[in-house]
Amino acid sequence: AMLGAWPPLLLPLLLLAQLAASVDHSKFRTCAQTSFCRRRRSAAVNHARAYVVAPGSASLDSTGVLSASLHGGPHGVPLSLSLQAYASGVARLRVTESAPLHGPRWEPQDILLPQQSSPLKQLSAGSPNVPPPLVEPLTAGEVLVY
Repeated sequence: AMLGAWPPLLLPLLLLAQLAASVDHSKFRTCAQTSFCRRRRSAAVNHARAYVVAPGSASLDSTGVLSASLHGGPHGVPLSLSLQAYASGVARLRVTESAPLHGPRWEPQDILLPQQSSPLKQLSAGSPNVPPPLVEPLTAGEVLVY
């Protein structure tokens, strides 16, 4: 009785195997054929080109948005950073060119849904919300905690 169940199951399996074998792989590009992929795969992490926040540039505005200047990177283009927190627990980090060559870049205004912002607050070393590993660097003035 068990052998009679095999032929109906075997035919769909053979058809699926034939379909999988009939894919023309020449119609698909590989990583070696795209310049973007080759550049990204061959790029080694170069810490000398890492972005760093410019000392003394971090500031908190009256609405609770953190702003700072970034330096470094592969092209040395100065960048502006802004960090905004929302009541939903989401944080939005935006990095833009400080002085774009051809004017400000286009930004879509109708994609993100409006959210209620939750202002960031700068914490002091005595605050109970500061993680223990950050208390000493915060006291020494090496880091800022928001």
